[in-house]
Amino acid sequence: DDDNAQTSYMDGVYSVITSSEVENTNLLEEILIYPNPASEKLKIFFLNNERDIVIALLSMDGIAIYNKSFDEVKGEVSLMLNKINPGLYILQITNQKSKVSQKIIIK
Repeated sequence: DDDNAQTSYMDGVYSVITSSEVENTNLLEEILIYPNPASEKLKIFFLNNERDIVIALLSMDGIAIYNKSFDEVKGEVSLMLNKINPGLYILQITNQKSKVSQKIIIK
């Protein structure tokens, strides 16, 4: 376990920030991830404009199912899930200051 990890609760969803230096920007407070569980589409809504974002969907054994970098994100990003097998996954959203990891159930 990461000694610097912080667990937060937001809108019925637990998220863990595993950055040792979370400065003025707390990425967790600036995004909404829904629905969870998801079946066709997973939506990630950024409340503020974010730069240098990486969104990754990982299998439970750490294999990247989806991995995309964005120079700038405004509003909503949708991940289409129709080609992903049902199961438990980890969604990671990273910027220069922090990383958010969220368990996602795909039905």
